[in-house]
Amino acid sequence: MRRLPAQIRNDIKGLFDNYQKACTLADLMLYSLGKADIVADCCEDSAIGYKQPGSLSVQVSALE
Repeated sequence: MRRLPAQIRNDIKGLFDNYQKACTLADLMLYSLGKADIVADCCEDSAIGYKQPGSLSVQVSALE
């Protein structure tokens, strides 16, 4: 964590309490991407993009 910029260290401390907790939550989020039902729910709930049965298309300009 010492090698990270001060702003990122402060964000980690403010949002997650510590680096280990941030990494654990990041791992859980990445793991959830392998579950098709979670991804499908997120796509269905998306406020942006073009929805078709079984897909969601989003232009790069909408990612921000």
